[in-house]
Amino acid sequence: MENCFSSLPENILDAIIEKLDYRDVYSLRKVSKIISLKVGKCMSHPPPIVISSIEDRSKFSAFIRRHPNIKSINLSHSLYLTDNMIEELVEVCPHLQKVNVWNCLGLHNMALRHISKLSELNHLVIGDNTKFTADGVALILKQCPKLKHLNISLCTNVDSSLAKTLAENCEELEELIAEFDPLFACNDTFAALEEAKCAKLRKLIIGNGNVMDESIQSMEKSPFSHSLEIVDLRRNDGVTQQGYDILFEQMNVQEIDGMTRDALPSSQIGMFFMNKRASAGE
Repeated sequence: MENCFSSLPENILDAIIEKLDYRDVYSLRKVSKIISLKVGKCMSHPPPIVISSIEDRSKFSAFIRRHPNIKSINLSHSLYLTDNMIEELVEVCPHLQKVNVWNCLGLHNMALRHISKLSELNHLVIGDNTKFTADGVALILKQCPKLKHLNISLCTNVDSSLAKTLAENCEELEELIAEFDPLFACNDTFAALEEAKCAKLRKLIIGNGNVMDESIQSMEKSPFSHSLEIVDLRRNDGVTQQGYDILFEQMNVQEIDGMTRDALPSSQIGMFFMNKRASAGE
């Protein structure tokens, strides 16, 4: 087994490791010193880790201390994950670039404060947690200048006050996902983003919010109006035919509500989406 593992290229071994449960990776390293060193060197993107019991907490701590150089971690649905564990993660693995804590209901704004110390962070998913607020998310936007992807969907207590921080920072932001966030996905947010620095924004998913035609008009005035390629506004009843026409005709968006331009009719786009909403509830 040692010879087999030692002869594998690092990219192949890394791909194998990604398919394993993190407990299996931990066990694999116990097989021999050679395998342990090889796995430790290659491990940059470990498999998803779910902290589903109190017992898992010590195993998690041991795992990250054996792999301090990981660049991504997926902890989604870890109901026993705590703010203190995030603090330990950030201290032990300071080179993390991607973090996913979706539906980790034991976390609070303090966890976001710890995450904000990751200077190389470029991809963050913190959705499905009503304990997070705009103040907590703002800490990350201010201190993580490399951030390209942000998902705050179902963080229903994040409101439009976050928009000012978003506008003043996030020059590298390319993807913003904020579904089921009616306090954030609203006219006030997009009015604040008219003078935003995030001119590279190309993907905007804001379904099930309070977006209206005024929001679309603000998008058209924003610095990202020409970079925006994908917009999803489904189940925003305040967006009318006029708003969809602006997206298609003035802003030249390439994908609207999951449909690419070549799949859409050549004219009367706004009317098309109004009919689609009436028939499909979108």
